[in-house]
Parts: sequence; structure tokens; C-alpha cells
Amino acid sequence: LGMFFVIKMGLLKIYAQEVGLKFRELFFGIGIIKVTDELGSTDTYNLEIISDVLPIAWFKADSLATTYNDGDKVVHWVNEVGAGFDLRQVSSLAPVFKTNILNSKPVVRFPNGELLVSALNPPAGNNVRTILAVVVNSDTWTLAGFNQYILGYGNNNFTNNLYGLCSRTENDEFWSAFFQTSIQVSSVMSSTQATIMTSKYDGTNNKIYINGTLSGTSAVTLNTITDSYSHGLTVGAGYIGDIAEILVYDKELSDTERGLVEAYLKAKYNIP
Repeated sequence: LGMFFVIKMGLLKIYAQEVGLKFRELFFGIGIIKVTDELGSTDTYNLEIISDVLPIAWFKADSLATTYNDGDKVVHWVNEVGAGFDLRQVSSLAPVFKTNILNSKPVVRFPNGELLVSALNPPAGNNVRTILAVVVNSDTWTLAGFNQYILGYGNNNFTNNLYGLCSRTENDEFWSAFFQTSIQVSSVMSSTQATIMTSKYDGTNNKIYINGTLSGTSAVTLNTITDSYSHGLTVGAGYIGDIAEILVYDKELSDTERGLVEAYLKAKYNIP
């Protein structure tokens, strides 16, 4: 393969040179390349393209399709970045794999507050971070004011020692929770529509974006604890609903970077 070619598909731009792909720009999405060698042989390849700003954890429900059938308990959810720290659980407490739920793609379903756990400790202290989750079919409990943790980590015994993304049963809201202090986004949770929830902390302010639109800002000094009394990344603790994808970054994504990741998720799951 001794050629140079450029393929443009909306936000996607792929550069390849010599014998390998060399990514020269930030992009995120799914593309198809067709390559013809010097002898005239042609082949087509599907590429799932990731940003040059890699997350430290990336969990995709569609990656489980070769392991689980519809209705199987998900006891192991692999971190796609390949850095270990997979999510695991015993069968009796594990969520369920469901096919053809969101834009013909599968989800991991938490019907009764099941959870998955990992030894991964995302950014702690007051360090910057960005976390995205694609959720759908969120349910509400009759207990008003209860936080359903889509994901969280840290120590839940002291103010601002825990960091999490939540759906809140009171008024159907999304929250980014720091334990005893929170940022609230009112009346956006839907029982049927998929939602991309992005929580981004820059060291001074925490911001929540819903489907790419800024929905709330809170000035807060975090002190997320990752000691022997805390827990690593936990997904689905008390949450009732479906999760399609999770990305965890140990940096504050720029608006351009965040927008590209959200555009990829919108296209993949057909979210307006």
C-alpha cells in the first residue's frame, strides 16, 4: 500500500500514508475505506474511528454481541481501551444484555438496580475530567429525591468525595452528584428517548451537557477520594434503565473534542 489518500465523511477525515494509517486530525465516528493495491486487487474495510485523545475507559454494549445472547447476564464488560479495569459482577447481581433496543443496537439493562464494578479509579482530587454516558428507558422510583447512579466512584461518606452521573426520581432530572452537593438539570429525563449525558469538570466548574447542549453549571471544589475506604468505577448502582455506552476521560475535553464525541454518539444511536 504505497499511496496517500483522503476520505471525507461529514466530520470524519482519514489520512493514510505508506503502510499504515496515520491520524493527523481529531475525529470520531464510523467510516469505510476502499483500497486498491498496485496489482489491481480491491478490498473494503469498516473502521470505527476514535479520537487521538483517548479515554481511559470505554464501555460499549455492542461489543458484547459476540459474547452474550439476548437476556444473558452481563458478568464481564471489557474496557475497549485495553488498559484493563474491566467491569465485572457475579451473575446474581449482574445486569442483562438486551439486543435491538437503541437504533437496532444492544444495551446493558439494569432492571432492578444491578451494578457492575471495576478497580479503575478515574481522576481524583480536584483534577479535571470528562465523562459521557448514553442512557435510555430510564425509570422513576416512587421514592422522591433518590439518586440513581448511572455511574460513580470515590467515597460517599463525605462532601465532594464522591463523583457520579445520576438520574433523579424527583421531577425526572439528571444530576452530576458530588455527594451532598450537586448540579441539577431539570425535566430532561425521558422514559423512552435516548440521552447523551456529558459531565465535564475543569477544576473550578462542573458542567452538564444533554445531547450536546449545556444544561447546567456549578462552581465546586472537588476532592474525589480514591483511598482504601472508597470504591472504583461503579456502573448502575441503584439505576433502573439501559446503558449503551460510557466514555471516561482524565482530561477536560475542549468544546470541539466534546462535540465530536457527542456527534459520533448521536449518529450511532440516532439521537437528535
